[in-house]
Order: sequence, then C-alpha cells, then structure tokens
Amino acid sequence: MSAHPKSGKIEIIEDALVYRSADYGSWSISLSTINRIDEFTTEDGPFSDDYFFRFQTSSKEERDASFYAEGWSKLWPSLALRFSGLSAPSLCNSTDFKFHALWPQAKEEANQPLQRNASTGSVSNFDSPARRG
Repeated sequence: MSAHPKSGKIEIIEDALVYRSADYGSWSISLSTINRIDEFTTEDGPFSDDYFFRFQTSSKEERDASFYAEGWSKLWPSLALRFSGLSAPSLCNSTDFKFHALWPQAKEEANQPLQRNASTGSVSNFDSPARRG
C-alpha cells in the first residue's frame, strides 16, 4: 500500500477518526459513534482509487476513506484494539465491485457485489441484509 497525495490522510486525533482528501472529501467522526466498518472495491482503478473503507455511525451516517490514504499502517492496529474482532482487510486484489463487512462480523455479507447508483455515482451494497433495515 503506497500513499498518494490525492488519496488523502487518515488518523486518530483525540477520540475522532479524521480523514482529509482534496479529491474524496474530508470528514471527522467520533470513534465512539462507529457501529460498523466495511471495505469495498470499485472498477475505478488503476487511474483512480478503487479500494475504500466505509465507517457507519450509530446515526447511520456513512463516511468513506481511501485504502491508499497516508496513515493506514499506523491506524489499523489502533482500530483493531478499539474494535474487538475487527477482520483484516481482504479485498486488496479485487478489480470489480465487492463488499466485505469487517466489524462487526456478518458472515452472510462477505464479498458481496456492489452496485453503482447511476444518478449519484455512489457505491452501495443494496442487497445487504444490514442495509435493508
């Protein structure tokens, strides 16, 4: 994993997960509000980032951060300590739309295909039981 400036930077500052990227947006969320961590891939590579982590909060907000962002190698051990049972990322070599729940575990959702919303361009796992509510 090599960081690229457009991929941004991710880090923990106090009790917040902070992501900054000129291309993918910037955000900050309290670690205590995270109730789900996923990884997903798109078909956008190799000229754009195609591998992301998604953090969902208890209020159902979703924030995405590029896998290629600076800081992941230092951040991941801290997240693993904070979120017991956090799975290791496993979609690194995927070149199409895939989705995998990392925390909490949801075996029925592993490696589910993703779909891109034609009108907004956003990527979702529309068939996921957790997303159907």
